[in-house]
Amino acid sequence: MIEYIVTPEGKRANLPATFSTAKENLFLRGFSSGTSNVSVQYKGETFTSASGDVLLDVDGEFTFPNPSVFPEGFDLSSGVNTFTLKEDSNRDGFVVNVILSDEAVGLPEPPTGLVVKRRQNAVEISFSHSDFDISYYTLYASTISGGGAEGYQQVNFEPLDPVKYGSRTEVVEEIGRLKTDVVLESADPLFAEVLVNQKEGDIALSSTSLGEKEIPEYANRLRVSTTINNVYLKTSISFLHDRSATEFSIPKTVQVGTFTSLPSSESLYYIVSATKVIGGVEVESSYSSEVAGKPIQIATSTSSIPVVTRDQLVADMVQTIYLAQPDVSVVAGSVVRDVIIDPLASEMERSRFLLDFSYRSSSFLGLLQIDDPLNEGVSIAVEDSQYKSALQSSLFLESPDQVQILIDSAFEKLASNFGVQRRLSSQASGEVEFFTTSPPTFSFSIPSGTRVVGSGQNFTTTTSASIPLEDAARFYNPVTKRYSVRVPIVAEEGGVGGNLTTGMINRGAPLGLSVTNPSPTFGGDDVENNIELAVRALGSLDSVDGGTKGGYERLSRSVAGVLDSFVVDASSEYMKRDDGKGGKVDVWVKGESLASVTDVFAPSYQSKFGSRFIPVGSVGAYRFRSLEATLETPIFELIDRTFPSVRFGLYNATTKTYFDLSGYVVEDYRTIRLDSSINQPSYNLGDIFTGDWRSDFSSDLVLSRQPVREVISVVDEDGAQITNYSVNNNNDPLILGRSSKDTASVTLSNTSEEKIRTVSDENHVITGFYEERLLKLGADPLSIVVKSLSNVTYDSPYTSDPDYSILSDGLGQISIKRTQGSRITDGETILISYSYLENIVVTYTTNLVVKNAQDLLDAQKNLGADVLVKEIREAPLNVNASIVLERGFASSDVNALLQYNLSSFIASTNIGGVIRPSEIIREINSTEGVSHVSLPLINLSFSEGTSIVREEVKTALAESREIPNLSNGLSRVWIIDTRILNTPVDAGGLGARVFKKNLSTGVETELLVLSDIERNNSANWKANTATILGDAGIVGTDESASKIVVGLEVGDDPYNNVFYVDYTVANKVEVISEAILNEFSSFSVGEISFTFEEES
Repeated sequence: MIEYIVTPEGKRANLPATFSTAKENLFLRGFSSGTSNVSVQYKGETFTSASGDVLLDVDGEFTFPNPSVFPEGFDLSSGVNTFTLKEDSNRDGFVVNVILSDEAVGLPEPPTGLVVKRRQNAVEISFSHSDFDISYYTLYASTISGGGAEGYQQVNFEPLDPVKYGSRTEVVEEIGRLKTDVVLESADPLFAEVLVNQKEGDIALSSTSLGEKEIPEYANRLRVSTTINNVYLKTSISFLHDRSATEFSIPKTVQVGTFTSLPSSESLYYIVSATKVIGGVEVESSYSSEVAGKPIQIATSTSSIPVVTRDQLVADMVQTIYLAQPDVSVVAGSVVRDVIIDPLASEMERSRFLLDFSYRSSSFLGLLQIDDPLNEGVSIAVEDSQYKSALQSSLFLESPDQVQILIDSAFEKLASNFGVQRRLSSQASGEVEFFTTSPPTFSFSIPSGTRVVGSGQNFTTTTSASIPLEDAARFYNPVTKRYSVRVPIVAEEGGVGGNLTTGMINRGAPLGLSVTNPSPTFGGDDVENNIELAVRALGSLDSVDGGTKGGYERLSRSVAGVLDSFVVDASSEYMKRDDGKGGKVDVWVKGESLASVTDVFAPSYQSKFGSRFIPVGSVGAYRFRSLEATLETPIFELIDRTFPSVRFGLYNATTKTYFDLSGYVVEDYRTIRLDSSINQPSYNLGDIFTGDWRSDFSSDLVLSRQPVREVISVVDEDGAQITNYSVNNNNDPLILGRSSKDTASVTLSNTSEEKIRTVSDENHVITGFYEERLLKLGADPLSIVVKSLSNVTYDSPYTSDPDYSILSDGLGQISIKRTQGSRITDGETILISYSYLENIVVTYTTNLVVKNAQDLLDAQKNLGADVLVKEIREAPLNVNASIVLERGFASSDVNALLQYNLSSFIASTNIGGVIRPSEIIREINSTEGVSHVSLPLINLSFSEGTSIVREEVKTALAESREIPNLSNGLSRVWIIDTRILNTPVDAGGLGARVFKKNLSTGVETELLVLSDIERNNSANWKANTATILGDAGIVGTDESASKIVVGLEVGDDPYNNVFYVDYTVANKVEVISEAILNEFSSFSVGEISFTFEEES
């Protein structure tokens, strides 16, 4: 029987099937088991394998039409093409509907914005309904994320049509606020009227009065403020899924055994598809993004206490008294009724009401039905709630505020049972820099808890710091000309008021120091409301242990500035850092607070002492070659220094003589030539020669604050720009890239002797036997000369009885220290002269949110856990379109609305996700003043430089072509004919990577990416190599733009693998089929622009 077909995207599709394609010529491929003949019917004509029109091989794979008979494939008609596939034993056959791409603009798009809300013993799945051509939606679920081997199973018994399952709500979006002060006129009586005038340019269109108010005589000045809102209706579809519900429940539900037996503490994974009718055929969209949810396990009712009215209480008491004493009068107005029955009934009614409140307070759902019965996310006002008003009366509370305080405390008491406390407010955090522009004359200490102030907000330092006098040079920044240290701070009070811009903190520094915040403070937020507290308390059940996936999500999202996060553990396909051994967790966070950081470096030469040389050429040529110099470590200069007890230079060990190095020349990386015109010692070819020399440097300057977002500048200590450097910021994000342990660096290459600088008579005070650091990094120890103020030169370490020693920290910082018996006295002022390589200053930005999250997780993770925080980068999306305006609308007004609507739509997308052209078109067309958008769009693409990580490039039979002129005996070279979603920089750009994953073994291998030059040479193509083609493609191969080329071992064909690619997006105006991001990126607003014309 025919089991499945293969779609153009390489996916297996069960029959019957419907899909779309952009190709006008089609090959239908599939698999049939136990079949000797396969036939295809199309428009009344039958094609069979027996006649040769259908290719059926011995393994059961079939292709229609037979490529040898129809090499170009089958010509499709515009719209829906219906094929019926039959085999021997099936008279009815299976239907396959193929829609040609000119109908693609009408294809249904899956719904977006799926939201799962946890309910009592159920979950509510809701999503937006914005395409009014959609006939109905279908909800699917699975116990395994991604559907697993069994796939997703339908949940709704009947179609989710928008009429029955939809609801419309009014959405109010603020456009802007206006405020002005008005001088009062002298009139009595005086009235003020507020008018709304609508204009097109200077032409008044309409005027609407908001009403008028009489102004009291005591008023001195008027202040008028108003808010202008955009109001529209939004349709949402929702479905309440109870796992045990059936087709007889409301709503009607497909009962799935695996869902019913699944514990309520475990999540189901939901997706939704949309269906609409195209050409008389129902066409189902692809699946939406997946969401997970599980029910809240709470009491089955908010109150089990029966409701007894006051009249019932009175009736019961009257009946009881009448049975005991029939002659006692209990009618209204009697003494017994007024003195006993009515007061007692009132008190009993009050007591039962308080008992009901006590019972409701035992669950969050019960409390929320009191506090937020409309499910609006805010506490309902006491005066607007009958229950709250009754509670105030029952407890004899004087003010509504006391009622709300009581209810709030009930939430807090219940949350404390979960170990959760209300977040009174979140405090802003950031960094401040303490600095002085004068050389320190004493040590500065900044204790932890030091208060600094800005704009009326108090902050305290969270760690201690210092600028010690003996180590002050290490804190000097030659660019800012400051001695400075940075310290983290936190606001003393919570709230958004603590979020200050750069430079607003300027008071509170210790004596002798100034303070500023070089970057904004961030993360301040107001008090947590009751529904937020309830959700967080219930969520804490998933994350009691901080070492669980839920625990890491909870902890990371509690960090100031973190908007969202997701966790990659050992079970995830994205965990590459543990080499398959487990034990590591990556926490990806969305949110940023960029800070500008400056690092000072001192590149240094590699010195070689006593290196062997041999003579080159004839005796008397005075040419010598080093046996140690290499292309990577070449000779930059010979060291020519003389000290009382040691000398450096070129030495003939046989004759014990030094050569004169005046005017020597470095001929190549290992050969030097002396000046033979001056008097030089003679030598023989068999003599032994040693030399002292330095290599040119190529310094890899690893930046101190990771991850690095951007290198702003590289300058020397005088502020002059340095251009001959490269930034190395392309570590694999799935390993250490984008994390606090990244190793982003700047590499310099410098061969200019002018970069060697000198310092003369640098003033220092020697204290005891403490180290005294030189002010410049990278000092040459051999060049150091120390003198007294009276010009006495002290003996260096290269003498037999030195007055000082020279020390290095290995990072370019050189210090001197008095020796025992030194002629330098304690407290003496000395003068130090030396040469050094120019200090390099690198200014760059880093994301403080990553560091804060890493610090928190390090403090609360389980012992021995390896947890690494990484940042989710933004991917700016550009939109450009031609808009046809409705008559009477100004382009400037519509442009403002379009900018707002599209920006809100793009920004509302969570981490990862998909944005399709149809969604952009829908947002544009729904904007007031737009008649329609001209199709196609002009541009829908990611901004130039956007980094795309692990985009999947699928392969299927015949969707790859061999490139014979590049193949060789070591590998076969294939071009994969699945286009990359975005046009990449040629060769992939910064961070380009290609991976292959064997479909049988699951083994993933990184391929060596060839450059645009290397890929043209067949000799460079070996097994497991690849290249990424930009817009120009590759020479000699048709239709090769924006694709990958792979070199595979002979016998390893492309369709055995799935490929993944990392690349940088090129600068190209195009309309991509869909903007897809995985969880390593989030959508942001790029360049949005429009051209306008008015409807004729």
